[in-house]
Amino acid sequence: MSDFPRERAKILELVQHFISGMSEPTHVSAFTNSPVTVAQLNTAIDGTATTLNARQLAQFALDNAITDDQEAIDVLIALMQQIISFAREKEKTVPEILHWLNYQESEPNLLPPGMCRHFELVKRTPGLLHLDWKGPKFGTDISEGEGGRAKYYEVVWRENPTQDWKVVSIALLSEAQISLAQWTTGTTFEISVRGVNKQDAGIVAPSITIVV
Repeated sequence: MSDFPRERAKILELVQHFISGMSEPTHVSAFTNSPVTVAQLNTAIDGTATTLNARQLAQFALDNAITDDQEAIDVLIALMQQIISFAREKEKTVPEILHWLNYQESEPNLLPPGMCRHFELVKRTPGLLHLDWKGPKFGTDISEGEGGRAKYYEVVWRENPTQDWKVVSIALLSEAQISLAQWTTGTTFEISVRGVNKQDAGIVAPSITIVV
């Protein structure tokens, strides 16, 4: 026996050929003793229409249920992300807080830190620069400045854009105080920051120009 097509449309097309052939006046007598009548075929076709409608309604309900479930999960994730953001800030004074949540983030594979954000000169007091910044975003979208988590930060400087950056200070937190004593009066230089992890140093953040 030949294999029947499995696609609904092709099966319905084929059954119409059966009905046309069996209903043709010159063919009717040949199908007098057929085990299946045209009426049975039409009833079966109506049955597929009923089940298709039920299937479509069920699929629609399933799609809505999947959407509702994902939205509920997204709400839950957003709430937990708020707790994580709070805990990250609290880590400065309570280092073990993320451990209490039993939350550990895996490092993106082989990625140096992304670019530090919001690097700024908070204030300048006699002989000191007070710098502050936010760590780079954690993730794998390098085009968005993401990368591996910074283990520490290097405050870097240079006198002109043709020079390589030089490290002036290491910071474990996202802030630093830099003494101006090492530069002579009248010197103009750029200062910035970059994150560092076991893979490499990250991209230097947009710099600030300092005149001593």
